[in-house]
Order: sequence, then structure tokens, then C-alpha cells
Amino acid sequence: MPKRTALPHKPLGVATLLCLLANTVDGETISFNRDIRPILSDKCYACHGPDENTRKADLRLDIEANAFVPHGNYDAAILKGKPEDSPLYQRITTDDSDDIMPPLDSHKELSEEEKRLIGQWIKEGAEWEGHWAFEKPEKPEEPELDWGNNTVDAFIYRSMQAKGLEPNPEADRPTLARRLALDLTGLPPDPEMVDRFVNDPSKDAYESLVDELLGSPAYGEHQARYWLDAARYADTHGLHLDNYREIWPYRDWVTKAFNENKPFDEFTIEQVAGDLLPDSTLEQTLATGFNRCNPTTSEGGAIDAEYRAVYAKDRVETTSTVFLGLTMGCASCHDHKFDPLSMADFYRFSAFFNNFDGPIMDGNAYDTRPIVTIPKPEHRNSWIQVKERKDEISNAIRDLKEEWGSKFAAWKANAERPYQSYDFNIEPDFVIDFAREGSESDKKKSKSDVLNAMTGDSIDLAAHNHVFNPDQAFTLSCKVKLPVEGEYKQDRVPVLEQFDGDRGWRLSVANSNPGLPNRYQIIFELIHSLKGGNMISVTTAAERTNPREFSSPEITIAYDGSSSVAGLSISTGSRQPFDYEKVVDNLSGSVAVTTPLQAGLFADGLIDPALAAKSYKTGYYDKSAEGPKTGHIESIKVYDRLIHGFELAGGGSKSRIETIFKVPEERRRRREKDQLSAYYYTNFVPQYRILKFEEAENNRLYNHIYDQSTVSLVMNEKDSPPHAFILERGEYDKPGEKVFADIPESLGGLPASAPKNRMGLAQWLVDSDNPLTARVTVNRFWQNIFGTGIVATSEDFGIMGENPTYPELLDWLAIRFQESGWNVKDFLKLLVMSATYRQDSKIDSEELALDPENRYLARGPRYRLDGEVLRDKALYVSGSLNGQIGGPPVKPYQPGGIWNAVAYSDSNTAHFFQDHGDDLYRRSLYTFWKRTAPPPNMVVFDVPSRENCNVRRERTNTPLQALTLMNDKQYVEAARRLAERAMGGGQSDIGERIATMYRHAFGSDASPKHQSILEASYQKFQSSFAEKRSGAESLIQVGDSTPNPSLDPIELASLTMVANQIMNLDSFVNKY
Repeated sequence: MPKRTALPHKPLGVATLLCLLANTVDGETISFNRDIRPILSDKCYACHGPDENTRKADLRLDIEANAFVPHGNYDAAILKGKPEDSPLYQRITTDDSDDIMPPLDSHKELSEEEKRLIGQWIKEGAEWEGHWAFEKPEKPEEPELDWGNNTVDAFIYRSMQAKGLEPNPEADRPTLARRLALDLTGLPPDPEMVDRFVNDPSKDAYESLVDELLGSPAYGEHQARYWLDAARYADTHGLHLDNYREIWPYRDWVTKAFNENKPFDEFTIEQVAGDLLPDSTLEQTLATGFNRCNPTTSEGGAIDAEYRAVYAKDRVETTSTVFLGLTMGCASCHDHKFDPLSMADFYRFSAFFNNFDGPIMDGNAYDTRPIVTIPKPEHRNSWIQVKERKDEISNAIRDLKEEWGSKFAAWKANAERPYQSYDFNIEPDFVIDFAREGSESDKKKSKSDVLNAMTGDSIDLAAHNHVFNPDQAFTLSCKVKLPVEGEYKQDRVPVLEQFDGDRGWRLSVANSNPGLPNRYQIIFELIHSLKGGNMISVTTAAERTNPREFSSPEITIAYDGSSSVAGLSISTGSRQPFDYEKVVDNLSGSVAVTTPLQAGLFADGLIDPALAAKSYKTGYYDKSAEGPKTGHIESIKVYDRLIHGFELAGGGSKSRIETIFKVPEERRRRREKDQLSAYYYTNFVPQYRILKFEEAENNRLYNHIYDQSTVSLVMNEKDSPPHAFILERGEYDKPGEKVFADIPESLGGLPASAPKNRMGLAQWLVDSDNPLTARVTVNRFWQNIFGTGIVATSEDFGIMGENPTYPELLDWLAIRFQESGWNVKDFLKLLVMSATYRQDSKIDSEELALDPENRYLARGPRYRLDGEVLRDKALYVSGSLNGQIGGPPVKPYQPGGIWNAVAYSDSNTAHFFQDHGDDLYRRSLYTFWKRTAPPPNMVVFDVPSRENCNVRRERTNTPLQALTLMNDKQYVEAARRLAERAMGGGQSDIGERIATMYRHAFGSDASPKHQSILEASYQKFQSSFAEKRSGAESLIQVGDSTPNPSLDPIELASLTMVANQIMNLDSFVNKY
């Protein structure tokens, strides 16, 4: 019984079919990849492609083996050489609305030209080609060099001629110097560089300039900017509170790698799996920050399993986009609609990143583990020792828990489990209990003497037979109700002190950080001589963990008597790190005094009632009626030795542990599980207590060094084999089949000898058999130089991406790049040395009609510069740019209220606080990047938010961009400083001053026409400011820098406006 045809149809008349088929161009050969696949992928693959869940009639048109054979109950859809008998061709050409393909309800329709191409392709034998990007590149035969300087030109010129185009002549030398400097360093050339190049008669003058720019430190900064877009680098977590995270050392690693010309294969391996290299160095581990740049959260109610899936997907999408040019994220919920990527492929690939050994929730911390620590130079040797000791103790505790694990499990399972509390002998030496006026003292049972007092009292400790010697080890615990200050924030609020005006000790709090307006920092001082600066003074860092106003923290000061900040710690239930910019560590001599202990300054509170807030509301809770907001002291406990935090906790109370056991085990939180463990091991395992003592002692120096160190987020691998579960419809709570780490089947799978972890992935990414990485990489470098990639869709080399404009050139470049040892500087030099790059960018109407997007490069590249380059360029030509390389992010000018509008009040990036001084003029690479509110004067120029991977920026031209260049504080100040630069050059003639500004901006002289226009503008501005001098004075005050007082304000303001005009010229804003 014959099979049915692929799809029932009413055939067209023979005349109609013959008419369509006859309408071909003599000699034209149809290419499947160039002409047919784009039609099928756009119009047919949704129903007849890789995704079996949406496939109709069992027909696949994306695989050769399926397109030409019977499928299911249907005959073959394509009969080679016989379009009129091919069901596919019949269905796309029928007039029957029930039979036509694509169906009418798909809202996709083939044009007459598309139908003709398919028919001709079938007529010619329907030759199939694998998708070009999945085929290993082969080095093509190089064309004859009929024009230009190198092989790039040979390929380009051949394509130009086929398009009916001829190349432009070479641009003049000032234009080439400007173009080269902007492309290689992101900065314009200074006039001296341009003059040197213009006047260099040697035949190697151009190459010498290229080498000079490639050797500039600015080169690495500029290249890093592109990479950080791809890596989605930012200085905040991105979700929920969007708090600060410390990962800027990774940014500096990228800059250094480009400047040192690290081979791109090493660059790739170290970022994907540097931590897995044998004896990996700090730098190699630092590189893995690439996969820690993803947005993270610690929102209350967030579920670990959900965000584990979210993070893994982000890392798959980033890695596949950056190195493979594939949209693998499309296969997380179903098989890819167009590319040969199944859900199983996606989850096997995600397994590489699912084996991350670290918490899912970021804790809203800047240092979410795993991290690398970069100590200050003076601490490096000590750090090695304390870090090794910390690891030894941690391993010993781990081994001990493994040894006692079965006993701990039995204790938890025993409904009649015993309880016991180890006595750490931590009875206080003395206690002072404070009662508020009109209330009774809260006398707690204690073996120690309890002294009753009131806030505001001056207490003679000796008279009560109490001794507190701050020269020796001690622990001081003070429970305090913190005040709520009104609009006026005091420098410090005294809590406790024994101080005679020059010597003693002081405990105070300060609500002085405007970034955390409801949080108190704690200040503690041991002072031998305040006048002589002989003292220890520490202030806790402003963090979200600081005690909130109107809260009742127990502030614990522990000191080992060493006369060093390293021997001091402060906690309020959790350790409070110090702000080391405010630390004074210069104590020698006694701090003991006989002065009475002063407990607060006021009888009715810690602060003057006149300065206290009259009402208080936090969240939904209005506490305005809960008495005065002046705060008060509740109790003081003094111990004559250093007490460690774990001793005070004692593993937790019996009542707390009993409460935890009432929660079903599967619903216990991590914190609750940790509390059970701490209680058991602290109270039942003696060796555990010994190790905890050793750990606490070591941690004092560890924390002292750590808090002064730089950290950076990195990757770390679990010991178990990387695996994942296929999630039904991509939903985290519907895990299915377990799969193990591997690359997509369509790309061959990892070699059997390769490690099945991130190292195996990294090695495969740069393997010569991988058809994608080299192509994708050289395409992006080409895009950065010429404006558009050889494959315009640089993020998508899949079936729905654009075909390469020059497929043979792309393959030649990819192979050459690998053969050069993945040498990035060599590759960029190849491009900029070409005659193609050096063409003039002028265009005529005929050329514009033939190639409006300059894809065939018969003219030099011309397009609007990126936002970072425009800002850096303005700073550079004005003489303002601070050339410092690397370091923490900075906060230059931006309008107020932007951060606050998108932030939670508890975020440490809720409020923007502008930096001052030289930090205002750093390169844009170093600008603080808050994901939920990126720098606005760069966002307007289409910078990505970096919430996800971006390898191709949009490029728009909008009125808002012009308004930014004219009015943004950074640009206005830069214009004034450019004017000052011209006025300070000893020239009095206005024409000469304007010419000087123009030369700084462009490296060359203005044309007579431009010079005339600018001089006329100056006269208009001068007349206007002469009539309103206050306008001139106001203009030149824009920005933090102080205008030169020796310059006439009207002349300076007028020249500033001309400088602003120059910086808004099309030739300043565009590369040409």
C-alpha cells in the first residue's frame, strides 16, 4: 500500500508551476546555506525543526537524513530534481488556503522570490550543506592581491568587485592617527603624536604608530571594556538589595591580560577553569571571576533550588554566547526550535557550572565565598601562616565531625535525647544593671555582684570594689537601646567611658554614614594620650549588619591586652569588621585611670532630648508611642579575660534546640541545622571545644588581615562528578533525568580522555577541532574595528543568525588566529594594517545605494562612538584624565536620586555619594557599575546594563545624547578645562586659542570654514555674557574643580561654550 504524500494538496496547474520554475536567472547556482536554509529556518523550522514537541507530520527540514526520505505515514517531502512532484514545493505554491504552507494562522508567508529559490534549488538537485558554523573551518585558497596590503584586502576586494564597488583612497594621516588611537586605546591622539606621524617620512611610519598604540596601557583598558560587557561584569549583585560585591580585581586581571597579550586560548582556559589548573596561581584563580559576575540574590523567601537553576542557566548562556556564538538558553525549557541543541544538551552543559562549591544565596555580602584574598604587602607572610593554620583547623573540625557523624545522627534521631551544657566558666567579674526612670531594675540571677545604676550616672567603680583594668585582657559587654536622632546627626553618641580628658577608654556609636541612615557604627578607643595620638581607635565598617536605630544590641568588646588593633574585636551577635581608613593603631603605655565610669551623658537618655526624633517608624511598624527616642543603657558586664564568641553562645540554649527539633528535618533551614550541630559538638565533644579555642585565637589575626585585604569572587569545584537534572519545562521543582557534564552531541561530545568538568570544557573550547570559538572570537574583534562583524549577529552563529558576508575570509582569519598562537595584538595589527581599514570614509550616493551599511567595506568605517569613549575622550582632550591603572571602582558625577529610586532602603547602594578629587576623572572603565542603575551619562549612549551577557551593542542617535554632551556636568567641566588649557598656553589671540582647542580635540587644524564659524560663535557668547556677567560666573563654576582665578570669567565662559561646541561636532562624536 503506497504511503500518503507528505501533506494532502490540490496541485497547481502545470502552467503555473512551469512559470515559477522558468523564472530563474541563467547561470545562477543556488546555495543551500546562503539561499535556502534562511528561508526554512525563518518560515518552517517552528513546525518542522529540531523541537519534537512542536513538530508536525513527523517532518524535519533541518536534517538532510529526514528531508529526503519518507517520514511517518508520509512520502518524502523533497524529490531531487523534481520540484513539480515534491510535496514541499507543491504546498508552498498552492492557492488552496487549507493546504498552503506555512499555514495562514502562522502569520508567515513566503515571497514569490523565496518560492522561486526553493523551486530552483530542488530543480538543481537539492544539494544539502551542513550549517557552515558547525563545520570545522578549512583554510581557503588566498585570492590574488590585486589591491591593498595583505590577505584581508585580497578577500575584501574580490567581494567589492562582485558587488560593483571600488575602494576609496587612503585617508589622510591626521584621520588615520585619530582612527587608530580610538580603535586601539579608546582615547584620541594628542597633537604631538599626530604631528610626529604626519611628519615621519619613513615607510614604516604607520606601522610604528600601530605598535606604539598597541604597547600603551590604555590599549588593555579599552579591550577590557568590550570583554566586560560579554562577562556581564558589575560592582553589585544585581538582584533584590543590589548590594556592593567585590570583584574589581577580576576587571583588572582582564586589563592586564590584554596588555600582556596573553594568548587567547590561555585567556579562555584561565577564566573558565583557572582554579582547576595544576598548582593554580592566585592570578589564574582570580580569572575565574568570569563565572562569578552573574546577578545573584539573597532575598527573603528565595529558594536555593530555584536560583541554582537560574545561575546555571546564566552561566550556560554567557559561556555559549561568548565562546560559541550559540543561543543555548533557548533549550532550557524545550529542544531548540532552530539549532541542533536538545534540552539534554543544555542540562549536560549546565552541569559544568552546577558543581559550584559555594552558597546559592549571596548573603548580601561583598565577599560571598568562594573568594581569593589579596593581603596588603606588609601582611603577605603573616597571611600565609594564619591562612594555613585556619585551613588546618577547619580540616581537623571536618574530620572530627565525620568521625562523630553517626553519633550526632543517632542523637538527633533519639526522641529521648540527653541535653547538657558545658560550663565555660564565663561568669562576669561584675555587672551593672540599669533601670530607666520610673521602672524597676531587671535584677538577673548571677553569682557576680550586681550594681544598680541609671543612664547618665557617673559611677565610681573603686567605691563599689569593682576593678576594670583596660591594660590587660578583658571582655566588655554592654546592652543598649540605641537612640533615634533627628535631622542633626552627631559625630558620636557617648555610651560608656572612663576618660580624664587625655587618657582612658571610650565606647560610643555614630549614625554618621548617609548611605545607611538608620544604622549605627560602633567606636571604641583605648587612649594613653589623646593629645599625643598615642591610642587605639576603631570604628566598625558601615554595613547592613550594623545595629539599627531603636534596636537593643548587646555590644561586646573583646581585647587581648596586646596594645594592638589586631587584639581587639567588636561584635553585636555577629562580628563587626573595622573601617580601617578610620583606624588608629598607635598605643604604647597604660590607659588606666581612676576617673569614674560615665554611663551616657543624660539622665533621660543617650542623647539630648531636643536632638531626638519625636516619632519613629520602621517598615509597617510605627513605634512613635513607645516612649522617648533618646536611647538608654540596659546593662554592662565586665570579664577579666578575653571571652570568645562561641563561649558566650555555648552552642545555644536547650529551649532553642527543643524548638528546632519541632521543625520537620526536611524543612529546617541551614541556620537551624548549623545550630543543632554547634550545640551537640560544643557540649558533647571535648576535642571540638579545643579546636574551637584554637580557631578563635587564630581568627583574631586572620580577621585583622582579612578586613584590610582586597578580595575577589572566584569559582571552586566540588569533589563530586558534575551533574544536573533535566528540568521539565525548565521548572526548578520538576527535576527529571540525571545527566552528567558534556558538550552538545551535535558538536561531538567531549573526548573520552578529557576531564568531565570545567577544565574539560575549557580545553575543548580552544581545541582546534572546535568549529566555533576561533570564528566567534575573530568576528568580534572585526566588529570592534569595523563596526559590524563578518557575521553581523555576533551573538548568534546558529541557523537563525546571519550568514557571514565573507565566509572564506572568516575561516582564513580563524585559522590564522589559531596558527599565530591565539595572538590578539597580532590579529588586531593585521586588521588595522590592511588597506581596507585605512580607506577614507567619505561616501557618494551611488555607493550608498549599493551598500548602505558598508558591509562590503568600499569605504572606511564611520559610526558613533560608545559612551565610555566619548566621556574618556572629553576628559583626555581637556587635560583632566587621571591615567591611574586599576583599583576599586569610582563614582564620578551623576544626577541625584537615581539610585534611591530603584533601591531598597537597607541596600548599601541605596544612595549615591559622589567621589571627589582625581577619582572624578578616571577612565570610564573604573566607574562604579550598579546593575539596577548603570551610569546614566553612559546609558544614554546605549551601554548595556550588564544584567546579562552582551557581545553586540545597539547604536542609536537621539536628542537626549546631544543634551547630555551639551549639559552633563562632566562634559561642561571638561569644556571649561579645555578652554583653560588654551588660555594658559601664552596665547592672547582668540583665533589662536580656538585653534589650540581644536587641535587638542582632533589632533589637526580646523578648516578655515570651521575656524570662522567657531570664532563667530565666540563673539556671540562674549556679547551675551558681557550683558549678564552672572551667567558667565555660574557656568565656569560647574564641576568640582576650581576655575583659574587669574582668568577673566567672561572670556573663560565664552571660550568654554566654544569648547562645548567643538565637543558636540559630528566629527568629535563619531569615528571616521
